[in-house]
Amino acid sequence: MFKQVSLFILLFTSYLLSVGNVIASDISVELSGEMEQGGYILGKTAANNTVELDGENLAISDSGNFVFGFSRDDSKSHTLIVKNSD
Repeated sequence: MFKQVSLFILLFTSYLLSVGNVIASDISVELSGEMEQGGYILGKTAANNTVELDGENLAISDSGNFVFGFSRDDSKSHTLIVKNSD
């Protein structure tokens, strides 16, 4: 039996008020796959965005696709950050 893996998703945009509240966000992220030990996730966002998993940049295709996975013994939480680079 596989354990679920925790994934926190943070979205950042360049449109911020001085107090840090987001005015408008045009960031969209689609994720599919199994968020469990040994699972992998297929993602899609705008090609000009940047995507990080636990502080490491993920490669993004020209059409905005990216992929990442979890080890079969994974038991920690992960952080996925998507930033609008405009």
